[in-house]
Amino acid sequence: MAEPQRKIYFAASISAGRDDVAVYDRIISELRRHGEVLTPQLGEPSLGTHGEPLAAHVIRENELELIRRCEAFIAEISTPSLGVGYQLALASQWQRPALCLYRPDPQRPVSKMIAGDPNVVHAPYEIAEEIPAILGQFFEVLELLESEEGASA
Repeated sequence: MAEPQRKIYFAASISAGRDDVAVYDRIISELRRHGEVLTPQLGEPSLGTHGEPLAAHVIRENELELIRRCEAFIAEISTPSLGVGYQLALASQWQRPALCLYRPDPQRPVSKMIAGDPNVVHAPYEIAEEIPAILGQFFEVLELLESEEGASA
């Protein structure tokens, strides 16, 4: 019997800009090696800055439910986004393992609210080719922690 797939929520900028959609797509492809990506549409070039054609309250409720269901929360935060910050705060509050990927930029530093959150792993990268190794390490540590929890239960 196949092992159940980990549910992964991926967050990235929509309204704040879609310049990194190719990077988002690459991250999503890599995340699929580690589980089921609950938000694969973020890697679609056709998803513009207006997002999905649904009412705001419907999108909010859908996203909240996905964050509740996820077992890992991954965000690409190079493009600052109020929505992603909101989602990340909920993931942290709901104690979901969280990882923030970003390209360091002195003109747009990571928010101190995010940088100071002890429940979030921060992973700067220079080029997209570094992302698979970063994700691999994150999920390896997550699996070790889960196996330790299972052994002590």
